Amino acid sequence: MIKTQRGIGLLQVVWILAGLLVIGVAAWHIARYARSSAVEFTTPYQAVLLTNGSVYFGHLQGYGSPQPILTDVFYIVSQTNPETKQVNNVLVKRGKELHEPDRMYLNPNQVLFVEPVGANSNAGRKTTAASANSQIVSDIPDLLNRGGARENRTPDLLDANETRYQLRYSPLYR
Repeated sequence: MIKTQRGIGLLQVVWILAGLLVIGVAAWHIARYARSSAVEFTTPYQAVLLTNGSVYFGHLQGYGSPQPILTDVFYIVSQTNPETKQVNNVLVKRGKELHEPDRMYLNPNQVLFVEPVGANSNAGRKTTAASANSQIVSDIPDLLNRGGARENRTPDLLDANETRYQLRYSPLYR
């Protein structure tokens, strides 16, 4: 009887060790996934398109995490000259509002897509210059009108893939 009880006790110890090993491996995989879930960008600024159609430029941290943060934020304001009907786009640094925000906490469910802003692009040069001077930059010719396929605008963002396709394959530089 003692031999069988010892065999049962040894079997229980083996099962407990196997269970602990499985739990340890699962915890290691979860921890590894949680650390690598945030995306790192190589460019200084990123363009963030939200589901409401707003576009913000800034330093995005924690993309892929539950709480992404956008700092050094810029947005574009379009001004139409009533006499000539010409549209002038002005890049405005966020923080000049009444509540003087220094960052934006984004809801990850509202971020449609994020793209890096090239350092040599028109928006990249203007945001870098405005960040250094902390001023409003105007002289951005038709920045809003350049994206997307010509004369093929989506009035609202019903299909993210279609919008992304239009922004990627614009006939402007062909």
